[in-house]
Amino acid sequence: MYSLFNSVSEPVVLILDVTQAEVELDEIMRGASSVYRGDSPLFRHPNVRQILQVSNNPAFEMAARGLDSEVFGDVKIEVFHTLKEALNYARASS
Repeated sequence: MYSLFNSVSEPVVLILDVTQAEVELDEIMRGASSVYRGDSPLFRHPNVRQILQVSNNPAFEMAARGLDSEVFGDVKIEVFHTLKEALNYARASS
């Protein structure tokens, strides 16, 4: 997916709809670690202008808030409960 963002001509909003995901908090944290650390961290790609997450799962919301700390690299993620809310936000902020 990192290479996909290499091909865009300007920074874009990344929307992660995880409403159907059924995972535990430790799985979320391991997955989050892989997208903000390492050789090609997706959440740090220069063409990712903003990250929006769609979820009703409190564990995902807690993980999103947790990533916005110095320990996790200050990854800012806006959380929404519906895809429509996230899309409206993305359109209004562009």
